[in-house]
Amino acid sequence: IDVVVIYDADAQKAKVAYIDDKTGKTLKTDSLTGVTNAKSGYTTADSIKTYQALGYKLVSDDTKGAEIVFDNE
Repeated sequence: IDVVVIYDADAQKAKVAYIDDKTGKTLKTDSLTGVTNAKSGYTTADSIKTYQALGYKLVSDDTKGAEIVFDNE
């Protein structure tokens, strides 16, 4: 007996927000879509460089600049 299991990865969504820590204002939000365990093709690096050039200082980046990979939540 052969058993074939076909798995379709679940659709995933994520939002990346850039927030002014002093004012609490959201400067920009990027919406991402993909599937479970897939790379998003998105990093925060370019946006962070842009905001630093405008005088902002990085307080935190949960991704640490790495490409975002969709989880299963």
